[in-house]
Amino acid sequence: DVSLRVERRAELVVPESIALGPHPQGGFEGRLTLKNTGLAPAHVVLQPLTPDIALARDEADIKPEGSVRMRVTSAQEPAEGAALLLTSGGARWTIRVERVQ
Repeated sequence: DVSLRVERRAELVVPESIALGPHPQGGFEGRLTLKNTGLAPAHVVLQPLTPDIALARDEADIKPEGSVRMRVTSAQEPAEGAALLLTSGGARWTIRVERVQ
């Protein structure tokens, strides 16, 4: 007997960092793009690890072969060591937040 089990999984493409640039109305802003190249939906939760970083939303569902963009802002230049924590399906990633040079 031969048995085959197919398991559909989400497969996230997560950047190492996101760059925030000056916003014309003050502060700093950038866009975080997350992609799901897998065969199952992915539920992601984002959390700033420093208090000066704000997210337009802190959760998203990403369809298979889909992507989502999230606005990331800071009232002042991102502090040294600023980062976001992303969790999905028990996995965790840390995304550095940097200033555009």
